[in-house]
Amino acid sequence: ANLIQLTKKNEAHIDFQILNPTKIKISISKLKNINILKFLNNFQNNWNIYLSKYSNDFFIRNEQLNINSYPNKKIFFEGDELQLLTKKPLFEKSQKNNKSWGIQWIIDPQYIKDNYSDSYYNQNSDGSINIQLILYFKTQSYLYIGLIIFGLILLVFFLYFCLLTYLKITRKSN
Repeated sequence: ANLIQLTKKNEAHIDFQILNPTKIKISISKLKNINILKFLNNFQNNWNIYLSKYSNDFFIRNEQLNINSYPNKKIFFEGDELQLLTKKPLFEKSQKNNKSWGIQWIIDPQYIKDNYSDSYYNQNSDGSINIQLILYFKTQSYLYIGLIIFGLILLVFFLYFCLLTYLKITRKSN
């Protein structure tokens, strides 16, 4: 069974791409009615789902979709992860946990149409929409923030050491 599933498979089509253990990109097309998105993984509290602006370059090219493994190209950081830390998750109130099989969210296309600009979805002629979601383990953003802080502290110590060395050299030459 796929890691990501819709309960009403005959009404909408889902594609997903696992980027790393903490981030999965999901594309749902022909979403017309309320549907339930299931993430079949051990339950972890910090998995959230975010609506992404609609883009033709959403998935990484030359990588397979709908496989339960990571792409050949390992992706540690794409750039939007820190933004997800401050962004409000989509359908947060509908998130339900079943400790035996995973998490599910109720995906409502009407809610998306009513609350988001059309840059977040693609409207089809039959009234259905295509959306792109990011399933993200929010705690991972704290690692990135920690790495940034560590890098800045390291830079400050390096500059301080360089300044001390410069001052010692200029004092000896005087």
